[in-house]
Amino acid sequence: MVSEEQIQSLIKEKNFSEVLSELSNIEDMTANLYRFRGDAKYNLSMYESAIDDYTRAIALDKDNYKAYNNRANAEACLNFTNEALEDYNRAVEIKPDFSDAYFNKGIVNYNLKNIQEAIEDYTKAIETNEKNYQALNNRGNAFNLLGKFSLALEDFNSSLKIMEHPNTYFNRGLTKENLSDFNGAKEDYTKALEMQNDNTNILKKRALLNFQMNELEQAYDDYFKIFSIDNSDIDALLGLGNIKNRKNDNIEAINYFTKACNVDENCEVAYMSRAISASRIKDYPMLVADLEKLFNLNADKKTYMIALNSILENINNINNKNDDDIKYENIIKDYIDKLENKN
Repeated sequence: MVSEEQIQSLIKEKNFSEVLSELSNIEDMTANLYRFRGDAKYNLSMYESAIDDYTRAIALDKDNYKAYNNRANAEACLNFTNEALEDYNRAVEIKPDFSDAYFNKGIVNYNLKNIQEAIEDYTKAIETNEKNYQALNNRGNAFNLLGKFSLALEDFNSSLKIMEHPNTYFNRGLTKENLSDFNGAKEDYTKALEMQNDNTNILKKRALLNFQMNELEQAYDDYFKIFSIDNSDIDALLGLGNIKNRKNDNIEAINYFTKACNVDENCEVAYMSRAISASRIKDYPMLVADLEKLFNLNADKKTYMIALNSILENINNINNKNDDDIKYENIIKDYIDKLENKN
């Protein structure tokens, strides 16, 4: 008969299918063997079957706190949140210093938007294991949601002292932005990217921050790297277009906005931005086509009005207007009136 130690070794090596094979013909299964088989099934996304095995483990050993915790994890994956919370509670009743259960319970409460309860859970996880850097990181995220940015910053700092992790640097960067420490935020995004250089979410945050700080070359480099990874990324295309727009390179801006429109034919921001760029080079047919598209899309009224007023300002700034300029100036005014009267 295969030993519990052998099965544990297979699980540590992530040989989950082999675990199932080894335990397929065992008649006298122990509580721990059921738990191990449940762990293998859990890691193979066989959540319902994993729950069955954890339940068998608990039937044989009612104090098997790890089985309660692991069953709760599987239940959480199936959105059985009430059952999961009950099992996490049972696990810590049996073993009050079981940090993992408090941590996992915190994740469920966080996802349920029970933020204060999640903070309490993460706090217990930290109290029972002061090296639980993930609980510190997650509690920092919870503090951020409550607008308690100084407390969040303390948790991220503490987490990073234990373990340097790109997610924590990223989260600390978000917090620093909220505290208006923009240079510090950029340093944290850069540190995170040194550890995960192709993480497009972090690249987008640094690119946007660089754009807002008017560091256009750095913003362009970040957006272009995202574009190189995925040339259909809407955020990258819009970002590149906005940078070209700010540099008054309207032809290139239109090129990027057009690519964004081709990726998502209902992207309001892309049509709005392209229309504004078109007004700067007096490409009136494109301008009207984009405005009509926005009108038919029932675009956000505030966004649409910003675009119309920006376009009207561009036309008003033309010196020595010709007949076409005057014609399209009146067309824009008609769009403004039509939008104001639209329900």
